[in-house]
Amino acid sequence: MRKGAKRILSAAMAAAMAVSICTISGSGKAKKVMAAAPTKQDSASETNYATILGGATDYGIVSNSLTQQGHMETTFATNRYVNEGPRAANNDVDYQSKTAHFIIGDISDDTHIILGKTTASSFYIEAPASVFEGFDQSTIKQDGPHGNFVFAESFGKMVDGQYVYPSITEVVNQNASANVDRLKQRGADWSERISNKVSEANSPYVLEDSCLDERTGKLVIDINSADFENKVVYIKADDKVLKYLADSSGIIIKKKSSTVVVFDIEDDVVNAMYNDNPLKTNKYEVIVDGVRHVSTTNPKGNPAGGYDDNDQNVTYKEIDNEICQKIIWNFNTDNKVQLNTFAGTMLVPKADVEFTGGNISGWLVCGKDVNTNGIEFHYVYQDGSTDSYGQMHFSLRKAFTENYANKDEVIPDNTVDIELASDKFLYQ
Repeated sequence: MRKGAKRILSAAMAAAMAVSICTISGSGKAKKVMAAAPTKQDSASETNYATILGGATDYGIVSNSLTQQGHMETTFATNRYVNEGPRAANNDVDYQSKTAHFIIGDISDDTHIILGKTTASSFYIEAPASVFEGFDQSTIKQDGPHGNFVFAESFGKMVDGQYVYPSITEVVNQNASANVDRLKQRGADWSERISNKVSEANSPYVLEDSCLDERTGKLVIDINSADFENKVVYIKADDKVLKYLADSSGIIIKKKSSTVVVFDIEDDVVNAMYNDNPLKTNKYEVIVDGVRHVSTTNPKGNPAGGYDDNDQNVTYKEIDNEICQKIIWNFNTDNKVQLNTFAGTMLVPKADVEFTGGNISGWLVCGKDVNTNGIEFHYVYQDGSTDSYGQMHFSLRKAFTENYANKDEVIPDNTVDIELASDKFLYQ
């Protein structure tokens, strides 16, 4: 380390982080959550979609298995992919202009990977040799079979009377599932990390002001204050949160754009309400500076159904920025999770997931099995990786500390805001 260095980079920080916990409970009237000690909050640069997902930011869905029943618009990484029978459907990548990434550990018999309309500049597909059997991208033609792949007419572009297709990098990896498992494990680790900090006994980190009220059958979480700018608000869900979560627009969050909200939903609360039945979710709203964003995106980048005070539609890019990247859902339960008209960064490490209505948007990291049930998933992220075959893909985390220490002994100060891209990494 060079003399005088003030910033310490650490590839892995496992230290506990300061948290602000808003426990939502009670009924009937507005409730206040009074501070038991001075408030201390995580910086939004410490806990957010990117630090949680890591390499999974390139994949809309990460799962043990993925059963596609109906059209989708996403990338994915899964140990087993099923898309067969009369309901076999295509998958567009029409929100992403960079590289579309896929990892497929295995496919079921008679499954086809049907690629439809795309705006991606290239495709990077990692899978065992058996998945690529019979595939030769030099002979791609519209609607033609290419082993386990099928390319819809809309996959290419007409240039000078000929169809031109995005380049496809075939990455043959007999152990592709190991990379899927790595992404799943990261999601599980972060789920546990969130769970541990929120459920810490007698935590001194609580909100000082009133943060919610119940009116006209809605749960309004009002943290639209400068006190929460560039900070993380952790919400420990109880039966009241689950009740409103199951209602259409039952939860309304008012906040600054820079505020990250993390919902922690634990198994004991889910079991008390649902027993062994699935946990239900529904559409919710996020209001940022008077603009109302709704947790859904319509197909192919059309306006998402959100609106501002002048009834102007908001786009999928705004849904990505204000909901998918800023609202984190930790479903730490064994109960199946049913997603309906839902969006955000969703961690489901221990349960199956099924889609039940509307469209689902953002990121879903599921430790078990996902069934789309004919409902679309939309990967609307705009800043994916552009890796080519043979390139190194890695990430670093930066932290500020009060004292210098060895890597495994570093205690970061997670309240410090770190501006994105404020430093350069030099490789020699």
